[in-house]
Amino acid sequence: MSTPDSQIVIIRTLENILSQEDPLSLIEAGAPLCEYDSEVPYLMSLLEDTKSLDELNTKLPKFFFERFGLNFHDYSSVATKIWAAWGGVAMSE
Repeated sequence: MSTPDSQIVIIRTLENILSQEDPLSLIEAGAPLCEYDSEVPYLMSLLEDTKSLDELNTKLPKFFFERFGLNFHDYSSVATKIWAAWGGVAMSE
C-alpha cells in the first residue's frame, strides 16, 4: 500500500521527468514548465494497469494523443525514465 509520502515522491518525480523530457516539445515552444503536471494523475492510472516497459511504450502515444491531440514518434526515452521511477517507488513500498 502506498503512503501519502510515496505518492508525493512519485508525483514530483513524474512531473520532473515530463518537464525535463518535454515529450511533445511544448515547453520548448514556450509553454510553462508545469505544462504536463496536470497529466500526472492520469499517467499514474495508466501505470497502475501497465505490466512492462514494452507495454508502456505502446500506451504512451495514445495517452499523449488523447490528452493533447498531439503525438510524437518515439517515446522510448521518456518511457524508460517513467518506468524506472514507477518501479523504484513500487519496490520501496
